[in-house]
Amino acid sequence: MGLTVFGDLIAKSPSTTGKKLKDLTSKPEKVAELAGRLSINDTIGGDGKWNALLIDDLFDSGASMEAATAALKSYNKISGVYVAALTWK
Repeated sequence: MGLTVFGDLIAKSPSTTGKKLKDLTSKPEKVAELAGRLSINDTIGGDGKWNALLIDDLFDSGASMEAATAALKSYNKISGVYVAALTWK
């Protein structure tokens, strides 16, 4: 399609609690588990700003999507963040 992809732009550090997001049942639990774990790899060169399309394979509480969106918005080379979730059951 000729699209630029930055597949390693968002980094997720390991859990300090050993918990898996899929095993947590409430959004507050998931938010707490993700707190401070997402960071940005400065992989975009140049001075321009990009729009980002964030694609997730599962949308349940929205906690991981919100955390990833917040991380992208903190990056000075990202202008807008758009999201899509695709789930197959």
